[in-house]
Amino acid sequence: MTKTERFYLLQGKVKFIFKNLYNNRYYSKVLNTKKSDFICTTPGTLHKLINTEKKDAKLIIWSNEVYDKKNHDTYFVNF
Repeated sequence: MTKTERFYLLQGKVKFIFKNLYNNRYYSKVLNTKKSDFICTTPGTLHKLINTEKKDAKLIIWSNEVYDKKNHDTYFVNF
């Protein structure tokens, strides 16, 4: 609930699906290498990435926090 992440796509095509935990609304965005763009997540938002092509997608991911195994906020949630 405190992490901000940025995703920049280097190769492929990826669909991001988001769920806002405060209002339960969903939205999505597709990134592809034909248009240079990035995704920025905010605290309180679940996100899922789906590779929409046969080849592997490659992304650069930045976070404002160092991953802490004892106090993490990374969970698998099926939505």
